[in-house]
Amino acid sequence: MTKTDTAPAKAPNPRIVALPDGALACRDCGLAVEQPRVKERIQTANWRNDLGNVPIEVKMTRCDECTLRHLHAEQIIAANPQLRRRLGSRTYAVGRVASVLVVLDVLGMPASHADGLLSTTTAALQAIEVLAARGGGLCWSSGTDVTKRADQGTIERWGHLADADRGLARDSYAAMLRERIQVPRPVPPPDSRGCMLCGVGHVITRRDAAEVWGEERSCDPAALGGTGPERVYGFLCPSCARSAEGSAGLGPTAMERALMDSLGIDNPRARHAELPGLKAWAALPEGTPPNAKRWAHVPDLDDLQRRLSWL
Repeated sequence: MTKTDTAPAKAPNPRIVALPDGALACRDCGLAVEQPRVKERIQTANWRNDLGNVPIEVKMTRCDECTLRHLHAEQIIAANPQLRRRLGSRTYAVGRVASVLVVLDVLGMPASHADGLLSTTTAALQAIEVLAARGGGLCWSSGTDVTKRADQGTIERWGHLADADRGLARDSYAAMLRERIQVPRPVPPPDSRGCMLCGVGHVITRRDAAEVWGEERSCDPAALGGTGPERVYGFLCPSCARSAEGSAGLGPTAMERALMDSLGIDNPRARHAELPGLKAWAALPEGTPPNAKRWAHVPDLDDLQRRLSWL
């Protein structure tokens, strides 16, 4: 291709149409719903104007089938309190399970298939780690161009997805099945140190280190209870990564959430208790060995758990 050549324009998707008057698009599958029962405001990425960064809101709904799927996610979480505690807040837990169910929906699998797939806490967490991010990205309301879809919808469920999107969903589902037949083994982080927050030196998993531990992170040591001018670098174990996901970067909030989740503390009063002197593993002196158990570097951890449970 020469400098004067241009790439061919992408053909418009014939399944995406302008919304009729009064209709809204389903936030998940994109289907145009002509008489929406529920109207939701989807907050998109900030848009800069003369007043600074202003969040843009787009009105959407959920079609009947997607509503039933979301209710199914709520039922799965209600039936498994341990899974909800492992994931953190109920809203977050339902959202993660709902994203897994999106993948199954896109692949045309019956809702009953999810009951076996998420039958135990261990199985559910594995499915969430592999499928949830993919499911969230398949939804109509995801992506940077959601504001362009404010007045659009699809003529069929999941009509906005290309063959490549469905292929990625199949690949993710296949990857999850492959993991389930592999033998779990201890997998340390890529730097062979400990989780930046809890300090654990490995996780038992069927997956590779890059998939389990994610991308390298960095943080000011003071934000993790330490000292020193140099930033600290490292990785988060899957449990701490889930706890930190709703925080604005690594810092006291992410650290305290990860500790509370690890201890199984879900009482709102206890979760807002002050924890003076708390340090993340990454804030400890250089050369500190990884923990054999999560948060083992915290003094009197069992006593702390008892005191928080009494609040």
